[in-house]
Amino acid sequence: MKKFTIIAHSANHYFRLAEFLNKKNLLDKIISIYPKIRLKDYDLPSKKIKFLFIPFFIFCLKKFLKIKIPSIIYSKIFNLFCKSHIKKDKEQQILIGLSGYCLDSIKTAKKKGLLTVVDRACPHIDIQKKIIFNELEKLPVLNTQQTKKGYFDQKIVDQMLKEYDQCDLISVPSNFTLESFKQNGLEKKIIFNQITPEKILKFNDVNVNLSSDFKIFSLGFNFIRKGFYYLIEAMRLLENQNIQLDLRTSIPQFLDLKKIPKNVNLIKNHISKFELENFYNNADLIVLPSVDEGFGMVALEAMCLKKPVLITKNVGMKDILTKYLKNSENYIINPGDINELSTKIFELSKNKVNLKNEGKLFFEASNKYLEKDIFKGYINL
Repeated sequence: MKKFTIIAHSANHYFRLAEFLNKKNLLDKIISIYPKIRLKDYDLPSKKIKFLFIPFFIFCLKKFLKIKIPSIIYSKIFNLFCKSHIKKDKEQQILIGLSGYCLDSIKTAKKKGLLTVVDRACPHIDIQKKIIFNELEKLPVLNTQQTKKGYFDQKIVDQMLKEYDQCDLISVPSNFTLESFKQNGLEKKIIFNQITPEKILKFNDVNVNLSSDFKIFSLGFNFIRKGFYYLIEAMRLLENQNIQLDLRTSIPQFLDLKKIPKNVNLIKNHISKFELENFYNNADLIVLPSVDEGFGMVALEAMCLKKPVLITKNVGMKDILTKYLKNSENYIINPGDINELSTKIFELSKNKVNLKNEGKLFFEASNKYLEKDIFKGYINL
């Protein structure tokens, strides 16, 4: 029987993947920078979690102390400590690495005869760059050319391209991401793995929006990719319509944005899991207006909490809606269209009671997806 080794420099959905594989008796180990005490929410045996202290320490220096350590250096150090845990035993191994941070581990694994998989939620990096650069041309950016130069870490981009070339397979979670790799002639390497939410959130039937306002919630950390400029401008058109938006994000300094409209509550600080649950539960609608979204975990989390979602055609998890929601076309719009976005929000706000009932259908769709679809590609290996 083949077993999986996962190397994960960040959390995302990878610990849920490890949890899933372990239940199927297919997990050898997960190698990460997260101390075991941070992983108490996951049903994983301690012996299968390999904690890398030095890469964790460097990660803390980068994130919390804001010490400038190039990402490529961090990647090299992380992979250096991963190598000692990459072994071939009696059971043939499969290595899963996160795109951009697994090249050296792939090289080591291939020398030892392991099958190697790059896990990539977002589109092919070249396609992603084209999408983002197109956005930077359209949006009110203060210095477009300078912003383009600094937007992507080119050394990590180059490393991603080498990973695509050297790995055996590339795992993607959506047709949106799949098509981007097909455009680059890599369809023969692709395996399809729809994914499960990282966070397990609780639905609170008591904690619902009882005010006359129509409440929207959205969150994400890449303002450009998430399409939040269009959402804010759509809310500006709806400023007098008793529609309120709670938006957890950070606005890039390179954007010359007008004053935030009064119906937008911009949340810049960290929010706890409890606070996140409250924002979800208080919302009438979750909006994900992304121009580039390989999957869209926010929308799936919302569906699991019986919330309707409004997404764009560039959100990968639209696959779930088109497969399991009969009237999915009512909730999928074009990306980057302020008028269409504001019109759709206004229409949905006028039928708040029906929208709550629709939330149950979204919940049922999410259950069907979680029962039937997740991580099929890995099981098929």
